[in-house]
Amino acid sequence: MRKMWLLIIPLLLVSSAYAEFTGTINITTLTNSSYSVVTGLLGYTVKYCEIESQCFGYRCYNDYDGEVDDSDTSQPSGVCNATSTTFCFHDNKWLAAATNVCNSNVTYRTCLTNETGKWSGLNTCASGETCSAGADNAGNCTAASSSSSSSSGSGGGSSSDTTLKHSISLVSGISDFEAMQGGTILRTAKFKNNGNITLTNVTIVLDVPESWYGANPPKFASINQGKEDQFNITFFIPKDAAIKNYQVNAEIKTHKSNVSATFSFLIKVTPSNETVQTTLVPKYSELVAALQLVEDNISLLNLTGIDEGNITYFRNVAETIRSKINQVNLSLERGDYFTANSLLNEAELLLNDLTEAIKNVKTPEKPFDLLLVSVVAFVIIIVIFLMYLLVPQRKKKVA
Repeated sequence: MRKMWLLIIPLLLVSSAYAEFTGTINITTLTNSSYSVVTGLLGYTVKYCEIESQCFGYRCYNDYDGEVDDSDTSQPSGVCNATSTTFCFHDNKWLAAATNVCNSNVTYRTCLTNETGKWSGLNTCASGETCSAGADNAGNCTAASSSSSSSSGSGGGSSSDTTLKHSISLVSGISDFEAMQGGTILRTAKFKNNGNITLTNVTIVLDVPESWYGANPPKFASINQGKEDQFNITFFIPKDAAIKNYQVNAEIKTHKSNVSATFSFLIKVTPSNETVQTTLVPKYSELVAALQLVEDNISLLNLTGIDEGNITYFRNVAETIRSKINQVNLSLERGDYFTANSLLNEAELLLNDLTEAIKNVKTPEKPFDLLLVSVVAFVIIIVIFLMYLLVPQRKKKVA
C-alpha cells in the first residue's frame, strides 16, 4: 500500500504543475496591475506577450495595431489567453469573431472566423460606402444616405436613376501567414463586381518581386455585374529570403484606373532546416565563443586601472548579450527558429558595438616615478664600481 502512495503522489504533483484552465478569460478592461493569470505548480504569471513562447502554454493574441492599449505604447503587442478563445483582441477589448473594426472612414479589419483569434489584413469598403464608426471602433461599411426625387409624367410614373456605376469590392483578402524559406503556399483573394456594369481586364498586383507569386488566372477578361470570383495566389518564397515579417500591399485592378479594391497582409518568412543547420547553429556557437573572449578582455582592462564606470558599462552590456544568447538556446530547443534568428541578430549587433567600444577605450598613463628611476640608477653605479674593484689590474711591463 505504501508503494502505491509513493507512485500516486508524484502523479498528483505533475498534474498540478501542468494544469491549464479551459474557456475564455472574461475580462473587458486590462491593465498591467489587474490582468494576470497564475498557472500550474511552478506559478508562471501570464500577462502581456509578443510571441507564443512567452505565454507558457497559452496563446498570444496580438492586437493588429501592435499596441495593447493606445494610451501606453510601451506595452507589448498582445495578451495571453486560453487556446480555446475564439475572440480577437484590440485596445483592451475582446471582440467576437466576424466583428469588423474601422481603421479609417473607408478601411476596416475583420476578426477571422477560420483562424481563431487573428485579424484580417486591411480591407477597403466598396465604392460609395464608408466605415462611419470611427477609427478603432467596431463598425461596418454602409452606403451614405442620399435623398432622391421623382417627377410625374403624363402616365403618372416615376423616373429612375440610370447612371452607370463601375465598382468592385473585396469579399475576402489574404490574412497574415507563415512560410518557410524555399516553401510554396496557396492563398485566395475574393472580390465582387458590385456596380451595374461589366468590369474588364481585372488583375491583381502585389508589391513584392514578381518571382515571389503567381496568380491563377492572371486576368479576368470580364466580370459581369453582381458576380463574385477569386484569384488563387501561389507564393514561392526564395531559399535565400531574409528571415523577417514582410508587409504586402495588394490591389485588384480593373480597366478603370479609379476603380479598384485594396488590402494588405503580412508574410512571416521562417528559416528552412538547411538555414538552421548551416547558419543559425554555427552562428550561435561563434557568438558564445566571441562573448567569452570579450568578457576576458574586460577582466584584463579592469587590472589596468581604467575608469570604473567604463568597466561597469562593459559588464552590463556583456550580461545583456549573454541573456539574449541564452534565449537563443531556448528558442532553438523549442524549434522557434524565427525568434532564435531575431535574437541572434540583436546579440551580434550588441557584441560588435561592445567590441568596438573596448578597442577605443584609453588606458590611463602611469605617472613618471622619479624616485624609482633614481634608485635604479644608484644601484647600477654601485654595481659598476664593485666590478671595477674586483677586476684584477693588468701589471705594467718593465722596459
